[in-house]
Amino acid sequence: MVKPNLFCKVFIDTEIHQDELLHLINSEISGEVNKLEITNSTLIIEIRKNVEFDSVRSENLSDGFLFYKYYLEIEPFSEVVERDYIKAVADLLKKLWESNIGAVAACDFEDLLPRNSR
Repeated sequence: MVKPNLFCKVFIDTEIHQDELLHLINSEISGEVNKLEITNSTLIIEIRKNVEFDSVRSENLSDGFLFYKYYLEIEPFSEVVERDYIKAVADLLKKLWESNIGAVAACDFEDLLPRNSR
């Protein structure tokens, strides 16, 4: 059985500043912050500004998420258990949605993640 690629990119649609987003994410995962990267025992998250950001194109229902203002690059920390890592990504998505932040995951395991019901 081939192990799935656990790299995950999460596109973020919000008007809040990057530092506020960093704080919000860290409040969910309780990690160590180093500039725009957060690390805990399960995952490593890097917050990046999307150079493709386009507020008009982001409104497109099929692929608009590709043009959101930010994205997260998420990778597992060390030899974390796969299901724990996937659960941590799922929990982060839920936290973002509860905070009224648009978030769309793009990864090999996205079918294992929850869907935003809003």
